Amino acid sequence: MAGAPSVDDGPARLVEVAVDAIGAAGGRTYTYAVPERLADIAPGEAVIVDFGRRQALGIVLGPSNADAPDPGAVRPIAERVRSEAPLLPPVQLALARLVAEHYLAPPALVIRAALPPGTLERLELVARWTADPDDLQAADPPTGGAPDDALVRIAAAGPAGIAVARLAGSRDRAALIRRLRSAEQDGRIELAWELRPPVVRRRHRRAVSLTDAGRAVAEAVRTGVPIDGRPLGPRQTAVLAGLAADDRPWVPSTELTGRHGASAVSGLTRRGLVELETVADDRQPYADRERVVRAIPVGAMLVADQMAAANAIVDAVAAGREEVFLLDGVTAGGKTAVHVAAIRASRARGRGALVLVPEVALAAPLLDRLRTEHGEPIAVLHAGLGDGERADEWRRIRDGQVAIVVGTRSALFAPLAALGLVIVEEEHD
Repeated sequence: MAGAPSVDDGPARLVEVAVDAIGAAGGRTYTYAVPERLADIAPGEAVIVDFGRRQALGIVLGPSNADAPDPGAVRPIAERVRSEAPLLPPVQLALARLVAEHYLAPPALVIRAALPPGTLERLELVARWTADPDDLQAADPPTGGAPDDALVRIAAAGPAGIAVARLAGSRDRAALIRRLRSAEQDGRIELAWELRPPVVRRRHRRAVSLTDAGRAVAEAVRTGVPIDGRPLGPRQTAVLAGLAADDRPWVPSTELTGRHGASAVSGLTRRGLVELETVADDRQPYADRERVVRAIPVGAMLVADQMAAANAIVDAVAAGREEVFLLDGVTAGGKTAVHVAAIRASRARGRGALVLVPEVALAAPLLDRLRTEHGEPIAVLHAGLGDGERADEWRRIRDGQVAIVVGTRSALFAPLAALGLVIVEEEHD
């Protein structure tokens, strides 16, 4: 177990950490020192800390506000936990802290609620091979003898590595860890704590796309130019024409085989005209809805009251002023048209928008209107989604693929990096 920061670490930076612990111990935050080797740790990152007689997962909230304790008496952060990015962007992290303080809720519990299901569940020590991938002799013990089976399995695991828990049973785990630490010091492997993908895994599909040769043949068929080699069948021609006209980078193979038959696709694959691959396919709720519902008819103008409200809100959004507006109007009185104008102003500044509705049933109709008006991807977050759908939508938002989010109260934690506008529909509810 790690002790206090060493002299070599230099002056210790103190940070506030929310420890993921049950009971009263998890109801407050704790101050830890950042050792020099982890100096670039940022707020929102997950870390391993010494907590009582064990080690626990924690989330760095920011600089410590505690009364300047003696740095030498503060325990250091033991290890960084690797993940794709900080768990929460700064805005959502600040919101989580505010919610925890206001509702007297355990900070780590609030952060759990702000993350996709299962994000903090699979904390694993992962081993990766860092020696020459072809040099399996590096798995041999320095004193001779049979190669270490654990090191051989680590080498075979490739860049993804392998969880240490899979290398040993409970009886010899301590001895295994000692051997692995020794191999790490020798430069043969790397050990790192990681938040592995949650049990809710990404969905993958078999996808079909045109090759360069296939695109050339599709163009030749379209223009009536003879092609070399064996003539194409009518179904194969239809597959090529459909792929060439589709704006998507790939088309699900089930969509093509259901329409044209599996033999048409497999025949084009053998001829090198199409390519089959497995791709990650994020679940997108309501993606199949094709309802065109506008907030305001094409060519119509806002009425005077709508225009006055929209101008006031748009001016504040465009200037980046933090203001609150109450938009009062009867049902179907045109409030959504004002919302559309405000969202456009926020997007023009390169910032996102969050639209909150009081219940799940109101999310889909509003989503229809906003998709029609804005013509860009819009994410939806609410408790009615499956765990996989919520995880994929959260990932799309965090990765910057989506800048407009519609949802219920839980969507408050949507990881929008640059939030410029919050709309609360039916605020009285």
